[in-house]
Amino acid sequence: MRISTRLHRRRRGVLILAEFLFTFPLLMMFFLGIVEFYMLVTTRIELLNASRAAVRAAASDGYRYKTQAQADADKTAHAALGSGRLSQFSHVTLVWSQDLPPDQTFGQSDWVEANVDVKIRCVIPDILGWLGFSFGDKHIVTATRMKQE
Repeated sequence: MRISTRLHRRRRGVLILAEFLFTFPLLMMFFLGIVEFYMLVTTRIELLNASRAAVRAAASDGYRYKTQAQADADKTAHAALGSGRLSQFSHVTLVWSQDLPPDQTFGQSDWVEANVDVKIRCVIPDILGWLGFSFGDKHIVTATRMKQE
C-alpha cells in the first residue's frame, strides 16, 4: 500500500504543469495551422468562382468592345465575391486569345481567360507569422478560360 504525501502530490502537479507548458505551444501551432490552411482554401474557392463568373460574362456574345467586356467582367467578379475585403482587394484581368501570338493560343483563336488575383496578407491574417511561417507578398491567382460564343 502506497501512502501519498503532500510533497508527492505537489511534485506530480508540477510535472503535469510542465508537460502542459511544453505541449500547449505545439497544439496551438497545429490548430492555428489548420485555421490558416482553411482560410487559404476557402479564399481560393471564392476566387475561382469569381473568375468563372467573370469569364462567363466576358465570353457572352453581347460585347462589341473589350473595354466594355472588361468592365462587366470586373463588376460580375466583384459581385460574386461580395462586399468584404476579398472583393475590395481583388483584381480582375481578361486575356483575349486574339491579342496573343499564335504559338500561345494552343491552336484555338477564340477564347477568353479571366484571371482573379489577391494578395494573401490583405485578406488572411498572419496567424503563424510569429513562428516564421508567413506568406509575405505572395498572391493567390485563379484563372478560368472559356470559348467565346
